[in-house]
Amino acid sequence: MEGVGLGYSQGLGVARSWANRAGAQSGADRGRGRTRMLPYRNKCIENWEDICTLFGAGRAVGDGRSSSKDPTNSGSRKRKKGSVAEAVNSFAESFREYVQSKIKDTPRPTCQEIHTVVSQVFCISRSQIMRIVKRFMNGNPDEFLILKELPEDEKLKWVLLCLAE
Repeated sequence: MEGVGLGYSQGLGVARSWANRAGAQSGADRGRGRTRMLPYRNKCIENWEDICTLFGAGRAVGDGRSSSKDPTNSGSRKRKKGSVAEAVNSFAESFREYVQSKIKDTPRPTCQEIHTVVSQVFCISRSQIMRIVKRFMNGNPDEFLILKELPEDEKLKWVLLCLAE
């Protein structure tokens, strides 16, 4: 995005609102805030639209907001942290359930299917066939699925790699 050049009136408005947010409310403080902001009034600010989107109007309107009129002002920060923790825990639990469902959905190959596929690999001995069948039966079913999907010239390399682990 391009930067936004702020003209005199816009730049002073930004400086004035920035000084007000910084707590410069009295006349003397407001004047000092304005003079500190004057060098920035004609500066180009990169990504101004993105900054406005991120920081918005500068006031909270949701459940986690706090104000001087709010009697639960001191507890609002704790409530906000608790709600974030609840959201993270909820997401983690949902993700855990998703992963478990995918693991259960993956069909385990039979020993006969594994033996048939491994026996078709070129240049593999009978003892290697038996060891790799045992590994695929007791291990991760995805390793066997990888073997099934590999081209013929790479299957021996995959079997030897699995046996080496």
